[in-house]
Amino acid sequence: ALTDWVSETNLSLYERYGVFSRSEAHSRLSVQMETYANKVNVEAIATRDIAMTMILPAAMTYQKSLADSIAATRAAMGEGWDAKVLDPQREVLALSSMQIADMKRGIDSLLAIQEDLEGSDHGETERAYAYREKVIPAMDAVRERCDLLERLVSDNLWPLPKYREMLFI
Repeated sequence: ALTDWVSETNLSLYERYGVFSRSEAHSRLSVQMETYANKVNVEAIATRDIAMTMILPAAMTYQKSLADSIAATRAAMGEGWDAKVLDPQREVLALSSMQIADMKRGIDSLLAIQEDLEGSDHGETERAYAYREKVIPAMDAVRERCDLLERLVSDNLWPLPKYREMLFI
C-alpha cells in the first residue's frame, strides 16, 4: 500500500494543493519503506531469539522427559510384556521430535534469509518487498512449529503464557 503514496494521482494531488513536491513524496516513501523493513527485521530477530532461547530448550526438555519415560517404563516392565503398549508414547515423542527439527530448520532458514538481505545492495523499496515476500513467510514457518509445540509441551515446561491462558485468564 505504501507504493500508492507516489502514484501519479496522488503526486498530482500533492502538487496541486501544495502538500508535497514529487521529490518530497518520494523521500517520504523511501523513509516509510526503510521503517517497514527495519520493523520486520526487529520482529524477525525477536522470533529467532525467542524460538532459540525459550521454545527450543523447553521442547527439548519435554522430548527428553518423554524418552526417559519410555525407557523407564520399558525397564520396569521387564521381559514378557507387550511392547506395543508404548506405541502411543513413541508417537508423541516422534511428533515432538519432528516439530523440534522443523522449527530448528525454520530458524536457520530465517537467519540465512536475513543475512542475505543485510548483505545485499537493495534500495529501500526492494528491501521492503523482500522482507514482505521472504522474511515474513519464514517467520510464519517458525511460528507454526512453535504453535504446535505449545499444544504438546507440558504447561510446567512452557516458558511463555499459552494462548489458552491469555484467552481465559
